Amino acid sequence: MQEPFEREPSDTLPKDTQEETPTGAQLLPDEIYAEQERKEKAKKALRFAATHVGWATAVLVGAWMSLQIVVSVIAGLMGSEGVAFYNKYLLVINEATLAVGIAVAAAILLSVRRVNINKNPISASGFLKILVMCFGAGYVGNQIGTFVLSIWNFATGNSVGDELVTLLDGMNPLIMFISVGVLAPILEELFFRKFLTDRLRVFGETLAILLPAFLFALFHMSASQMVYAFTIGVLMGYLYCRTGNYWLSVLVHAIFNTVSGVIPVLFLPRLNAFTLEMDTLMETNAAVFESMDTAALAELMMPLLEEYGLILGLYALYALAIFVINITGVVLLIVNFRKFREGKGEHSLPAKEAAKTVFKTSGMIVCTLLLTVLTVVSLFA
Repeated sequence: MQEPFEREPSDTLPKDTQEETPTGAQLLPDEIYAEQERKEKAKKALRFAATHVGWATAVLVGAWMSLQIVVSVIAGLMGSEGVAFYNKYLLVINEATLAVGIAVAAAILLSVRRVNINKNPISASGFLKILVMCFGAGYVGNQIGTFVLSIWNFATGNSVGDELVTLLDGMNPLIMFISVGVLAPILEELFFRKFLTDRLRVFGETLAILLPAFLFALFHMSASQMVYAFTIGVLMGYLYCRTGNYWLSVLVHAIFNTVSGVIPVLFLPRLNAFTLEMDTLMETNAAVFESMDTAALAELMMPLLEEYGLILGLYALYALAIFVINITGVVLLIVNFRKFREGKGEHSLPAKEAAKTVFKTSGMIVCTLLLTVLTVVSLFA
């Protein structure tokens, strides 16, 4: 049973392709020529794959957003009932249109060679370690995203926040869970891990993990979510490459979305109501609060605590548990970072050569520009 940071001995690639590429000083002239030929072949294959991956991702987003516009227009033409239906089932509509976009994108990827990644079991402790590290990575990424947004808001006078929390606030809990906790992980992992990683694994694990994670981050088109989407995408890609089990990455994604996205939003209505009543209480009894009279304050606060005490206690326990998990995840990331050992691929290239090859292709240029522009636009929304 494989631990998460053990080096995987083999995928479906020949054994000799997993050895380290020898340096020029170690090669004879004929071998140098053969190595150059191998690199040119690898670059050609990578250009082909990266072009299709980039165009597939761009088409996915274009089809997805176009369908959302079409559905919203149809809902508007149906009058108030149509608009009400659209608003109620917005999250489900979002995932349904995303599924259509993925189907269209999948057709573009059909001509790109796939590598079937062998299924390797992982221990329960190994899976739990990856899961906790996802929370740690999400925490760090979220702090970076929040910091960047705060600078942006200060510099521009805007008030851009976390779009996901705004979108989910007030949604039906069941619809929210089905959409964010079930459908989104299944669909997003299907495209970014299963479809993309299977086609990039032949170029080595590093590229097969980082490129889908990069596109996954851009796909969110949100400055507040981009950094943590990338870090979590890296870990889910790593889990998929080492286990070959798509459903394990779906499970990690689903747990993360539910715990960090769905559950806190469920607390919001009651917490907002408490905050509103607390503000009113402080305004109408300013003299008591300024005097800091313990007995008077206790008398004022008691009805409020009786009504909201349970929800405040539950939220405090939730916040404490998440804090402990996040810090544990950060520690595990630091400890295990250097334990990563890349599994080579048939067409592995040095990192710089691979990056130059990928980002000079038309598909990746268009995809990166499109998603970057949409992310920038979201900052002014």
